[in-house]
Amino acid sequence: MGKRKIPRAALADLVETCELMSRLSGEPAGEILKGYLGLMDKYDYYFFSEPWSENYDFERATTFTEADHAFLSANKEEFEDRFWTVLLKKNLYLNGFMGIGMMWTQQAYDEQQHT
Repeated sequence: MGKRKIPRAALADLVETCELMSRLSGEPAGEILKGYLGLMDKYDYYFFSEPWSENYDFERATTFTEADHAFLSANKEEFEDRFWTVLLKKNLYLNGFMGIGMMWTQQAYDEQQHT
């Protein structure tokens, strides 16, 4: 499983994403980041369950595996938190974090639900 640590480059990009989300939502960027890190910690068994790819992989970020579906369906009351955790995991990689990729991942999930 490796260390429970996200890559430094990914953290820098994640902070940038939180700053953008703060401008859009009005919520402080630090609170958004704290929430994201809290989800990574709460669901560490899922979030850190496989090695990070070196670069962003659109296919990986928009494909939901059996493990992803099992994680999402494990607790219906926690679905929103679990979904954010999946979005974070699928868009984090060794050389960064693809903030806009979270929208692509969400869109792929929504499309899969309607097929």
